[in-house]
Amino acid sequence: MDPERQPLPGVVSASRMEARTLECAGRRFRPLVNLPTRICGIGSERAARAAQELLAQGCGALVSWGFAGALVPRLRRGDLLVPARVVDADGSGIEVDVHWHRRMQQALAPAPTLCTQTLLQASAAVLTAEAKAALFASSRAAAVDMESATLGAVANAAGVPFLAVRAIVDIHSDSLPVWVAHALDDSGRLAARVVLTGLLRRPGDLSKLLRLARGVAAARASLARAARLAGPRLLAGHDASAPS
Repeated sequence: MDPERQPLPGVVSASRMEARTLECAGRRFRPLVNLPTRICGIGSERAARAAQELLAQGCGALVSWGFAGALVPRLRRGDLLVPARVVDADGSGIEVDVHWHRRMQQALAPAPTLCTQTLLQASAAVLTAEAKAALFASSRAAAVDMESATLGAVANAAGVPFLAVRAIVDIHSDSLPVWVAHALDDSGRLAARVVLTGLLRRPGDLSKLLRLARGVAAARASLARAARLAGPRLLAGHDASAPS
């Protein structure tokens, strides 16, 4: 199949920060900048709406692109996760497209750390190391986000390929400030007023916030590098008939 004639995949990211890492692919892979993209905000319902919009637009595959939190010690800030399987909080799982997944693994092989273990979608923000440990014990997943299983389910129902590419922000032992969930707007950005109020009430949270900032910076850099490494494979990798 000619990659230029097949339908483009649609990309769903929770925040503009995550989606903009696709723009770092450089001039050589300029088509990545033009991929149909939806910034959905955090959570399952928003992700489902974004996915349906992309399918209605004519997209022939779906990509979950963005950040995740680690549930296992081996994953560090900035590590890449391209899971072979995504699971929902109720345990239902979706397998990603095997051909696309293999091509992305090949493309991202130069990445220092690439994990292909299961990704869990949580129904609420996971803010403490204890909560992460509990999720790992119940799911055995390597990392957690809040959108990918929904996107996989929509893709599966529509009969189109699905892939997830996520970069780790917070490691398994990190506990985030309890007010962070309230500081995030619908697009995943931190509201400055809530951050300032939280730090005034709990000055000790500054170190946690700085760790979070370092994790975000590392994850952004990894996603940008993934966009550069993947290049055309992100466009054509879901063509199962293409040669390996």
